[in-house]
Amino acid sequence: TTSVMDDSVLIINCDFYNSTYRAIDDDNSNYLFIQGCSFTDLTNNDNVGAAIKSAAQVLHIKNCDFTNISSGSGSGAVLFSDNDSIYFEENLIVDCPDPGSNGSIIYNSSGYIDIRSSIFWCEEIDNFDQYFDGVWSDEVDIWYSNINVPLPMGVGLLGNIYSNPFFCDPYNGDYSVAANSPVLGA
Repeated sequence: TTSVMDDSVLIINCDFYNSTYRAIDDDNSNYLFIQGCSFTDLTNNDNVGAAIKSAAQVLHIKNCDFTNISSGSGSGAVLFSDNDSIYFEENLIVDCPDPGSNGSIIYNSSGYIDIRSSIFWCEEIDNFDQYFDGVWSDEVDIWYSNINVPLPMGVGLLGNIYSNPFFCDPYNGDYSVAANSPVLGA
């Protein structure tokens, strides 16, 4: 479902998969809200923003799954943005390939990123800068999330864990967590 109201865009319960083009490209709205969407096996040939590219003033992404997203050697495979504020809640980023020395999973050229209750679990990624580029540690807060790399000093450290989330059957695309997962109740 996509809805445009005044200068706001709502994208709810959509599936984007198996494409070499960007799923969402929004340079015109003041508020972009994306909820309940699934982004799977996306690669963007222009090297930025395979899943989402946004210049909205406020961007809110909630309850979305991002699996195997790549932007070649560019930045912002999952998100390439120039937003004042980004709210990233209850999202899952898994199995995204290493973006290389010049790339990242999330790129924001300005503004603040607030990440809550999300899982970042890409086994090829082994440092914070491969997940986040264009932001300084005082511009990103990660709370109550599970991430497979250590967070640098200055990044919100409230309630984060760094352990295998125990997905039920990740090799067959089932990223629900097992009953013994450390992310339950975190």
